[in-house]
Amino acid sequence: MKCIKLLSAFLTVSFGFLSLLSLNAVSANEKILILQSGFEEDSFGNWSAMGNKCKLSISDKCSQSGSSSLLTEERTASWSGPAINLTKNIVPRETFYVKAYSINASKVHTNVLMSLKYSNADGDVTYITLSETEINGDVWNPLEGEFEIPEDFLDLTLYFESPDIETNFYIDDVQIYKYGSASDLLTTSSAEKLSPEEYSFNFEKSLDGWIPRGESSVEISNQFGYSGSCSLYSSKRTNFWEGPAVRLDDILVDKNYIYSAYVMYNGKQYEENHDFLIELQYNYNGEEIYSVVAKKNLQKGTWSNITGDFTLPEGASNVYFYIQTDNIEEGIEPDTDDLMSFYVDNISILDSTVLNQRKTIKMLLKCTAVAVTAVLLGITAVLAVRKSRATKKAVLSASLDMMTKAYNRNAYEEYIAELESFPKKCRKLYITACDVNFLKYINDKYGHESGDSAIKRCASVLLKAVGKNGRVFRTGGDEFMCFSRNDPTQNIKSGLALESKNYEGYPFSIAFGTSHYDKNIDSENPDIKTIIARSDKEMYINKQEIKKNFNEFFKTDE
Repeated sequence: MKCIKLLSAFLTVSFGFLSLLSLNAVSANEKILILQSGFEEDSFGNWSAMGNKCKLSISDKCSQSGSSSLLTEERTASWSGPAINLTKNIVPRETFYVKAYSINASKVHTNVLMSLKYSNADGDVTYITLSETEINGDVWNPLEGEFEIPEDFLDLTLYFESPDIETNFYIDDVQIYKYGSASDLLTTSSAEKLSPEEYSFNFEKSLDGWIPRGESSVEISNQFGYSGSCSLYSSKRTNFWEGPAVRLDDILVDKNYIYSAYVMYNGKQYEENHDFLIELQYNYNGEEIYSVVAKKNLQKGTWSNITGDFTLPEGASNVYFYIQTDNIEEGIEPDTDDLMSFYVDNISILDSTVLNQRKTIKMLLKCTAVAVTAVLLGITAVLAVRKSRATKKAVLSASLDMMTKAYNRNAYEEYIAELESFPKKCRKLYITACDVNFLKYINDKYGHESGDSAIKRCASVLLKAVGKNGRVFRTGGDEFMCFSRNDPTQNIKSGLALESKNYEGYPFSIAFGTSHYDKNIDSENPDIKTIIARSDKEMYINKQEIKKNFNEFFKTDE
């Protein structure tokens, strides 16, 4: 035993001496930190609820280190839990190591799993368990594991789950490492792409990074093509929302993009016409958001173009673009048409600013070419005006109201349509109707600039009151609707009290009313418009109370 210890000591000293001789050499097995999440900044980072089947929140009730952690509640599936996409952080053939800590939100013993979901170039989806541990409410237990990235991977997500859907649990101190050297890390970071102005896919040679959603399948097909000989074929769909998807790593937020795709379906078993959607999925404030970009009714056997524009909000991340058949109401079983196979081709995503520049260049070329004749010059001018109007219309259809920075009416209508399609979401929302009091009086006596100022001040109060807990929409001139996960009433009152102290040359006041899901009067699948009507009624009552004290300001409003 002494000999073994002496030999061990000798080897330790020898290796230490050799390391001194090569100070600049870094072990190929060194673990380099590439991502960590401690949830200390009251931020979800790029974490979101897997499939939106649970609720995530930053909690200061429990932490492995620091003062907060990520809490998972209201799980509706065994695989539901916090998830983060790692596609941008890793490269093929690398081995990465993950360590995290978890604890149960109660004293019950149960298991938590740290898992991976990844897709390859053939469109196959694989699920892997990296680590599993038993947790309770007393001790933070570690989960750790490593995984070698396949050569042909396209998309990879790390997530946490529990076989018991009643389990609420925390995670904290998630650390992700790669094996290699510091120089490898510098090489990886310096190779990041610049944000593109355009994406284009024609599927003539490969899947171009496209993957299936859910349990569906995608493959290159030479049976049909809009232009060229091939297209992308989506089949084996088991849900209406399944279909082909692609990750948009470099898409810019707060910039308007034009999205376009050609879609075709055929088959005797399918109806002659069917609705299709192009949509975006992205993380925003810890949730997966699904936004419809465009919808169109297609005719069987004919290639049809679906086009729409969309602006991602500031803070959006982990963006996917996908194509599916029309949404159906929750609880309704999809039929053959809802699960039909279909082809897509010639997909493009273009910065609308670039599109405008291209149109301008075309206009100048036309003007130059036809400068010799006045008639042709006039025709070119008419075409240029039409194109300019079309471009302005596309820009104005962005999601935000430029004057107030609230979401605009178009965004409101899309959100209402979403809540009508998934009415159970309404059960978690507080809905507030609001408008500016005696606006006509202000406009008439102090001018429309003061009226616009009052509208902006109202929007500012509401945006601060709702914060990251929901959304504020400007639905009309001085009318606003707020949707929040928390009751904003007290915040609005406090904000209004502060704002009213700042006299800006005219009387300022707002009326508002808040309502929410009431199990005693609303059904299991509540009607959003019914709840909104209750908010409007509460706002009217509030306005009548204000009117008693400021009746002279309301005379011109009636």
